[in-house]
Amino acid sequence: MMAGSTRSQDFCHNPHAGSLLQGLQELRSDNLLTDVILCVSGREIPCHRNVLAACSGYFRAMFCNGHRESQEHNVTIHDVGTNILQLLVDYAYTSKVTITDDNAVKLLEVANFFQIQPVRDACAKHISDNLTANDCLKMAHMGSMLSCPDLEKRAWSCATREFSGVCETPEFLYLTREQLIKLVSSDDLGASEESVYTAVMAWINHDIRERKKEMKDLLRWVRFPFMDRLYFLENVESNEAVREACQDFLTEARRYHMFPGEVQSPRARPRRASGLMEMVVIIGGTETRGTGAEDHAVISNHVMTTTVAAPSETSWSVTTRMKRNNDSGFAVAVLGKSDIIVSTGTRFAKDVWLYQPELNSWSKLAKMNTNRYNHKLAVVQGKVYAIGGKDDLSALLNVEIYDRNQNKWTEGIPLPQARYHHAAAVLEGKIYVMGGFGADHEPTATMYRFTPGDSQWREMEHMPQPGGRLNAAVLFGSIYVAGLGEGLMCKWNQWEWNPWNWMRWPVPFECGITTYQGKIYITGGHSGDSRGDKQIWCYDPEFESFKSGLQELRSDNLLTDVILCVSGREIPCHRNVLAACSGYFRAMFCNGHRESQEHKVTIHDVGTNILQLLVDYAYTSKVTITDDNAVKLLEGANFFQIQPVRDACVKFISGNLSSKNCLQMVRMGSMLSCPDLEKRAWSFVTREFSAVCGTRELLYLTREQLIKLVSSDDLGASEESVYTAVMAWINHDVRKRKTEMKDLLRWVRFPFMDRLYFMENVESNEAVRKACQDFLTEARRYHMFPGEVQSPRTRPRRTSGLKETLVVIGGTEKRSTTPDDPTVFSNAVMTTMVAAPSETSWSVTTRMKRNNDSGFAVAVLGKSDIIVSTGTSFAQEVWLYHPELNSWSKLAKMNTNRYNHKLVVVQGKVYAIGGKDDLSALSDVEIYDRNQNRWTTGIPLPQPRYHHAAVVLDGRIYVMGGFDADHRRTSTMYCFTPGDSKWKEEYLPQPGGRLNAAVLMGSIYVAGLYEGFMGKWNQWESWHWMKWPARVPFECGLTTYRGKIYITGGHSGDSRGGKQIWCYDPEFKSFKSAGNLQKGLYGHTCVTILKCC
Repeated sequence: MMAGSTRSQDFCHNPHAGSLLQGLQELRSDNLLTDVILCVSGREIPCHRNVLAACSGYFRAMFCNGHRESQEHNVTIHDVGTNILQLLVDYAYTSKVTITDDNAVKLLEVANFFQIQPVRDACAKHISDNLTANDCLKMAHMGSMLSCPDLEKRAWSCATREFSGVCETPEFLYLTREQLIKLVSSDDLGASEESVYTAVMAWINHDIRERKKEMKDLLRWVRFPFMDRLYFLENVESNEAVREACQDFLTEARRYHMFPGEVQSPRARPRRASGLMEMVVIIGGTETRGTGAEDHAVISNHVMTTTVAAPSETSWSVTTRMKRNNDSGFAVAVLGKSDIIVSTGTRFAKDVWLYQPELNSWSKLAKMNTNRYNHKLAVVQGKVYAIGGKDDLSALLNVEIYDRNQNKWTEGIPLPQARYHHAAAVLEGKIYVMGGFGADHEPTATMYRFTPGDSQWREMEHMPQPGGRLNAAVLFGSIYVAGLGEGLMCKWNQWEWNPWNWMRWPVPFECGITTYQGKIYITGGHSGDSRGDKQIWCYDPEFESFKSGLQELRSDNLLTDVILCVSGREIPCHRNVLAACSGYFRAMFCNGHRESQEHKVTIHDVGTNILQLLVDYAYTSKVTITDDNAVKLLEGANFFQIQPVRDACVKFISGNLSSKNCLQMVRMGSMLSCPDLEKRAWSFVTREFSAVCGTRELLYLTREQLIKLVSSDDLGASEESVYTAVMAWINHDVRKRKTEMKDLLRWVRFPFMDRLYFMENVESNEAVRKACQDFLTEARRYHMFPGEVQSPRTRPRRTSGLKETLVVIGGTEKRSTTPDDPTVFSNAVMTTMVAAPSETSWSVTTRMKRNNDSGFAVAVLGKSDIIVSTGTSFAQEVWLYHPELNSWSKLAKMNTNRYNHKLVVVQGKVYAIGGKDDLSALSDVEIYDRNQNRWTTGIPLPQPRYHHAAVVLDGRIYVMGGFDADHRRTSTMYCFTPGDSKWKEEYLPQPGGRLNAAVLMGSIYVAGLYEGFMGKWNQWESWHWMKWPARVPFECGLTTYRGKIYITGGHSGDSRGGKQIWCYDPEFKSFKSAGNLQKGLYGHTCVTILKCC
């Protein structure tokens, strides 16, 4: 024996495992040492427990965990065929099994049952390799049941690829809704859209009673724009059920057929099997910017394309070159599906080219009318819009429109302000222009929207911050803008409560941005240095990584720490996710309530489906709002304090109001404290009152709600309908509501009723006569003398076809101050229907019949005719202007030459009061009868007056102040009632001349008495004085317009007229600025008429 260190050697006999299996098989064949017999269908299979347990999880559990079978010699196996069990036992001893088409499925099921993983995997592979259209759906189902994800995945892939055959199988009709959507939503679906539509309709019709409600959710995945147009017309549009459920999809398809390339939705993306493929095209750009005299800019003139989702430097193809080299201010747009229009970007060229990728050729188009660069092109309804930019001198606001059929550019509606280096995008047929530099070369934050056919651009919500050199792209209803801030991209969506949202994203400056394969691609750009970048970024709005990860945890029931229990259903969730998006759950889980410690929390008074939708939203930020769930979803979102869903529901409901539901939505908006919903529902009720007043809900309005409705100027109904509705409301509970009759009928505008209806239906109603005699008298008086009666009932509603119109007549622009500086008169008659008119909102409709007239007088005769008497010391002419005809008629001359007088109208007669002739002040009065076209002498004033004010109130004429025969200001106020033999005398608080007055709701308003104040008088109160925000102008115009006092122009003691318009609101007892005249005036006349609109 040798002493020293111990030596060792590791020995491994590689064939041992095979030898061991062979030895065990021989022992089994000779029935040696077998310790268990498997009994199946009358047959016995001797085995060794340890061999079975070593390769099968099922037998390991049976024999090693103290089960009864671990002690029994005979073990019966159920529900397994003899041959299949024999094959698996043989595999346990030999590691071999023969898989055939005939046994693969059964073998897979039993290998899965006995937990023999290698055989299970081999069977799954055999089946996956031999899938056909006839069996792939069955195998997808089996893969799901047996937890074979590879088999399931490959079976679904086969079903997608072979869809044309799959949809003919019986199994197709038994797919779940979710499985069918998974198929027909795939970009890889191997079938025409006609086949997809036919298959979906077959699935629905197989159980139409239950499945019809799923029609819209399923057909949203059919890509109608890529159907054969004749098939679409004959088979889709002709289907009434499809038209009813999917009108928006059909409209989208028709629009795509007319204007391909302008429609963007999941349905407007071609499937990969369609023969069409999306392609990214990069045009021009700067490689390096020059930094000095010897370091010139390097411009790319290439047009490069790729169809790769993640292109490398070598996967781009240079297909052509731009037609103008070194162009850095050009603009580009896609016309149709693939043609690219390029307008050159220089200050001295107007060239426009069309590149056709299918032919790889260029065509020269008509030149633009204006040189421009750093502009944008946008395509809407097949027309190309060239928007803004710069010319050689300045920034541009003009827009040109190109018509391909005529090969011609025409002028479009200009932008409100000049813009260049702005972004432009088209969304839902509207052009949006964002940011850019203004005429002062400063970045702007404006967002303008234009709808073809409109007369002007509309200003939208401003961007979060100003920006220039912007680029934008549109994806599924949102506009993405790059370039606002370093490292940031901004998203705008009109349906979100806060339309603008930031996304922190590595966005470089002056990058390219486009939509590709349902994602936003950002190409190149620079980070502030002189070199362009090669990097391409992709933003996928559907799968934001954080939300996606939380959703996966929830789907796999990992780390969930609370279960919401509702109506017997359990929804596992994460407390922190619920608390992060819901104020209700935040309070529940974060404030020590009992539920913060419980694993199961029961939710009451909320439907299962609604709660599921809201939980899904918490994890995905998405929720599908439909007509069927919008109201319940709003209630649930409001209850759980999930503001974005609440706001989205409000917008959805507001956009789908009808005469049947609008009153319910008013109530709901009030109950849920949703002022926007309540406001929009009220607006709809008001606008569609003719239809709403026939609903039962109207009868259950409160008194206050009904008054709110019928008092509105915007009520969309005839006065006959309004009266009928009010009476129906009263008669619904006449005993209690009869006392409200007068308060309600005071808002019915009886003067605008059909006279025969008024006589037969209103005056004949004894209860109405008794309660509202004064309203009926007022209406009869209005019918006899329109324009002379003033009350809330004599103002037409905006939908009546009549509209109050402000009319400014004549006046002086500038008074002569030296012989060389002549007086400038206005001879124009200007009108507007705007509440706060700007200088440009006035229309000059005609001119006065006598030029340079400064002492004329004006009154309104009837609803709209304007009588004008000339104001000179040597003429007696009187003219009648008819605004509806825009024509003048000459009337009978007055008996006396007069100027600086006043005209008023009472009981259809025109009174010419006071004034001056060539020698002296006048006290005489003349009366004009239109029927006789004749002036007669009236009762004279007690004293001569000129430059006085005159108005009519309650059928009486009031003459205030003015100058007397000695040319002194006076403080008299004379009152005359037609039929009396003399004028009554009262007094003003102080003397005044060159006064103006107007009447509003029973009170007389006078301007010119006190500097800085306007006076108010009525017969029940003494004089009141309203302080003016500024100095009260002299010789201003004064009229009643839209229920307020309007004060126009005037002067402040100098020689020039003012443009300012002021408005006094008696309800709020306040003045405010209300716009401007077209030009500065004083000594003019301002009246209000009713005009057809």
